[in-house]
Amino acid sequence: MNHYPKVEAYIISTIDASGYDVKQPETDKEKLQFVYDTFQTEYGWRTKQVSLLEAIADWISGLPSSCNIEFKNHLIIELAKAWGLLHDKSSERAIDDFLNRWFKFMAQRLLGLWHRNGIC
Repeated sequence: MNHYPKVEAYIISTIDASGYDVKQPETDKEKLQFVYDTFQTEYGWRTKQVSLLEAIADWISGLPSSCNIEFKNHLIIELAKAWGLLHDKSSERAIDDFLNRWFKFMAQRLLGLWHRNGIC
């Protein structure tokens, strides 16, 4: 079962331009372009030091206001269960592994959205 559509819909739902002096994006593509442009402005320099994926994960883990990805462990676990990525009987190790990969996983899905929408 492909869980990515739910994850990607979640990511798009977290994009928020309200704290920025820009025209509010309306479509998914506009939201993705906004968050890409914001990433490049705020953290694009990091891509010269590490991979683009690592830079995105670092940026997201810094909790940018333009992309409000969840950071509280218990809420991340709830999301993962709702998406079918973890289940109620997941081991502590499986949960810890998921939590440790959370920001990189979100970065992978965001990068995929950017690619599919011709943004980067």
